[in-house]
Amino acid sequence: LGVELESLQNLITQRIALLGDSLPGLVRENLLKTQNMRNQEREATGSDYKLQLAVIYQNEKTIKSLQEELKNETNLIDKLIAELNSRLQRENSVEDISTLHELRAMILGETIAKDLIERERSLRLELTNAENTLKNTRLELSSEKARMLTNDSDTILAENFKNTSIQLNNINQQIGAIKEILRADDQQRNLHTAVYEQITTQQQILLNWNKLNKLIGSGDGKSFSKFAQGLTLARLTELANKHLLILSNRYQILKTENENLGLSIIDGFLADQIRPMATLSGGESFLVSLALAFGLSDLASKKVQINSLFIDEGFGTLDAETLDTAISALENLQSKGKTIGIISHVEALKDRIGTQIQLNKLSGGKSSIRIKNQLGEIVEI
Repeated sequence: LGVELESLQNLITQRIALLGDSLPGLVRENLLKTQNMRNQEREATGSDYKLQLAVIYQNEKTIKSLQEELKNETNLIDKLIAELNSRLQRENSVEDISTLHELRAMILGETIAKDLIERERSLRLELTNAENTLKNTRLELSSEKARMLTNDSDTILAENFKNTSIQLNNINQQIGAIKEILRADDQQRNLHTAVYEQITTQQQILLNWNKLNKLIGSGDGKSFSKFAQGLTLARLTELANKHLLILSNRYQILKTENENLGLSIIDGFLADQIRPMATLSGGESFLVSLALAFGLSDLASKKVQINSLFIDEGFGTLDAETLDTAISALENLQSKGKTIGIISHVEALKDRIGTQIQLNKLSGGKSSIRIKNQLGEIVEI
């Protein structure tokens, strides 16, 4: 028993020395796995090795075949070179070319060859164009010959051409001279343009002065007086038309053109026809005259205070509506501080006028005067 224990102890010591603390079963299992892996790797390596051997064998076979082909091609090239040298020496059809070396020396480089090929193509194109031009020229020549424009010989035609060239040269010289004359004329025109503009300006100034002289240039001052009166009349017409519009919407007063002191009337009921003042009726003339009087009052009131306006008759020619309009206008003017005096025999005015001076004719060449005030009181004088 002691021997067995000692033997067992030795085995344990060996196991510890070999395995350490690892379990023998686990170590055995790992070793088996490692052995299996090594066997698989060896089998895979063997397969790859066989495959590589097959590839190497195939490559060697291919190399051998290519070497045979290269040998055959080399033999063929040597044979062709020998035949070419033999033909060059035998025929000697090209000067200074008797060997293959001399032939190689004459072969052009790739760049030079391309340039020559391009030059050849260009020259061939130019040749084609030249041939086409020649063909067309010959056709034109045949056509011109067919026209038979002249029967003169080439000598006569050459002489005529020479004379015509001389004449053309002379004409060109004349054209040049004419152009020089035209150029000088243009220069003169440019110089005269400024003078012409000055003349035009002076003519316009002269025209204005002549117009002013015609208006106010008379020695006795009558022209200027009429011109000034015409301006005043134009302004009076503007003022009078404002009042006339209130008295009647039919008429407008118009200062006659080209006449300093002429007046006309515009009739709105006749498509604005311009009529002479003489064509107005008595009532129409009274309304126009009344508007002019109002306008004159407005015109003079800017410098002279006019407080009184006397109207002698004219109301008898007005119809009832127009009379009422005229009286209303006078009352409106009176409300602005004007004193309006009316001299009339119209009975309708008595009720509209508050303050009246009544003049009654008596026998024996005498008259009586009564004054009626705003309160209706009558005073005998």
